[in-house]
Amino acid sequence: MLNISDLKTDLQQKFQAVDSIEVPQKYISDLHKTIKTLTKLLKIRIRTDMPQLSINQFKDTMTELIKISKQMADQILHKQTQSLQETQRQNDLEKRLLFLEENVGSQLKELTQQNIDLQNQLDSMLRVKEEFENQQLKLKEIELQNKQLKHEKDQLKSQNSNLQSLIRQLKEEKGSKIEKKLKTLKEEVSHVSLDYQKKLEERDTYIERLEKELQIVKSELEMSEDYKMLTQSSKKLSKSPEKQF
Repeated sequence: MLNISDLKTDLQQKFQAVDSIEVPQKYISDLHKTIKTLTKLLKIRIRTDMPQLSINQFKDTMTELIKISKQMADQILHKQTQSLQETQRQNDLEKRLLFLEENVGSQLKELTQQNIDLQNQLDSMLRVKEEFENQQLKLKEIELQNKQLKHEKDQLKSQNSNLQSLIRQLKEEKGSKIEKKLKTLKEEVSHVSLDYQKKLEERDTYIERLEKELQIVKSELEMSEDYKMLTQSSKKLSKSPEKQF
């Protein structure tokens, strides 16, 4: 004969058949239909297996069974809801993670490219700076050579002035010895003067060539695009605060 324990076990087995429903609305609808069907079947089975039950006993039995059914349905529904909520939470986390990966990856790629561009610009500016410094050193060397040539030229002028003074002094002396000596000195002066003139011409030519080379170097620096870019970048850097990444 069927008792309450048997009915509870039988009802639990029938509810387990709908425990894997994924869609909440469909699951709830099927659960309600199952409860109604089981209730009808239980009424028939109780009447058949326990005909001795009175109406009150039958009502109490049905009330207990319905109570058990509701408890089991609530437990199953709660379990399924938690599972769906956890699944939804995992899906939301995965979508959020994917969104972050795509955006962070795009930003990282953009920042990497910007870093490469800035590094290329820095390398170019360093090359221009190095070339500019080399040209400055060359200009300083030329200026030093010019100063040295000027000093030598001044020395030659001083020597020539001394020779001219000596000639004037010799002209004032008398006698053949003086005349002979004067002639010799004139020849020496003439020779020295020719050498001096030759040296002056060579120095002038050398100075003129150095000045031309200096003008060419200055013109090349002024016309260099890299030199202009360096100058403009230096002005910008002096006017605006340095940016940090």
